[in-house]
Amino acid sequence: MGLVLNKSIKKMQKGYTTAINVNNIEGGTLAGTKTATFGQLVAKTTTVGSYKAVDADQTISAATDIAGIVVATNIKSPTTWPAESPNPVYQVNEVFDLLLTGRIAIALTSTETIANVVPGAQVYVTAAGVFTSASTGNYAYPNAKFTGLNEKQADNSYLAEISIGL
Repeated sequence: MGLVLNKSIKKMQKGYTTAINVNNIEGGTLAGTKTATFGQLVAKTTTVGSYKAVDADQTISAATDIAGIVVATNIKSPTTWPAESPNPVYQVNEVFDLLLTGRIAIALTSTETIANVVPGAQVYVTAAGVFTSASTGNYAYPNAKFTGLNEKQADNSYLAEISIGL
C-alpha cells in the first residue's frame, strides 16, 4: 500500500518550527486583552517577559515593538471540548513559548504575491501583525528572511517558512 507524498501530508503547519537544533525559544506571559494563536506575532510590553498579541486591535507602531512569534507545542489543548477550532488559543496571563531565533512556518497576507517569497527576501509585518513580502507601509521584521519554501493551503492562502536571526 503506498502513499502519494505532497498530496495528503502537509509540509507546513502555522506556528510550528521547521528545523531542529537551531531554534532559540523562551517562555513568556501573554498580556493585554487579546488571546494568541500558534504563529501569531507578539509585541513587547513594559514588563520583562510579558508580551501582547498583535492584531487589528493591538497594533505595533515600529519594528522595535516586535518580540517574536508564538511557537506551536504538542501539549497545548483547546480550552473547550469538543474544540470549535483545531487551533488552540493562549488566554491572557497564560504562559506560552516565543521564538526569538530559528525557522518557523507563518501565514502570509491573503493578497501576497507568492513570486516575491524568495530565498533571502526581507520579511515585513503589517501594523496588525500579518506577515508579508511587501515593504510599503509595513515594518521590516529584524533579521527575518524568507527561505523560499511555501505551501498553498486548501483555502488558497499560503504558509511560508522564515528564518529569524540565522
